[in-house]
Amino acid sequence: MRVRDFWFCCDEYEYRPEFVDAPMGHTMRQRSSHVLYNYWNEVRAGRLAPRRLDIEPARIAEILPDALILERIDFETYRFRLAGTRLCEMIGAEVRGHNLLGLFEIDEERITIERQCAAICKQGAVGVFTVSCETDAGESMTYELALHPLLHTNHSIDRLLGVMSPFTEAPEIRRGGSLKWHLKDHTLIWPEGRPHQIADALKGHQSPFADHIRRARIVCSDRRQFRVYDGGLTKPRNDLT
Repeated sequence: MRVRDFWFCCDEYEYRPEFVDAPMGHTMRQRSSHVLYNYWNEVRAGRLAPRRLDIEPARIAEILPDALILERIDFETYRFRLAGTRLCEMIGAEVRGHNLLGLFEIDEERITIERQCAAICKQGAVGVFTVSCETDAGESMTYELALHPLLHTNHSIDRLLGVMSPFTEAPEIRRGGSLKWHLKDHTLIWPEGRPHQIADALKGHQSPFADHIRRARIVCSDRRQFRVYDGGLTKPRNDLT
């Protein structure tokens, strides 16, 4: 597969516009994704992530119609706080207040996005997702979704700055009915070429979010009920660290 190549050198980000053979490369291919990444990395200035208040919308005015900000509520909930006008048109509804993961009905796809977003929030990665939507009539479009971490309170990453843009320009496909969203591909980009050293230094701090375990057992005792989550804090999920 041929993808656009990225190079990480001396903590500097350099975009090489030519196509090269890069089987281990990632799939950030949309111009809007590059624009946002370059701005985010500039504002980051070597930190784990920039702060929410560091972001100046005027600096990325050209991509604002496709831009979004998500708020991390818990492991399964990334709520839209802001969404550009064209993004809402693509999704077919005003999405503010809705959960991004709620768009995806297939459990495996949703869980994969959950895990990738957890890495974004814990390690300061940038997530790149290829997603598609299909109408009841069988029409479909494919998009690139790029999510970048933002610090909002203390040292916690609980905001994601993103952009979602179509791979091809086409008329709005929504003609009534529901849209079915699917995850086609995903990858993580490490701005430093590896998990950020600042994240390593923060490992001793309490995680701002405990990973949510889906399955629980109801235990009854003396007229009281308890919801027991198998594993709990004694069995960390290594794939999310």
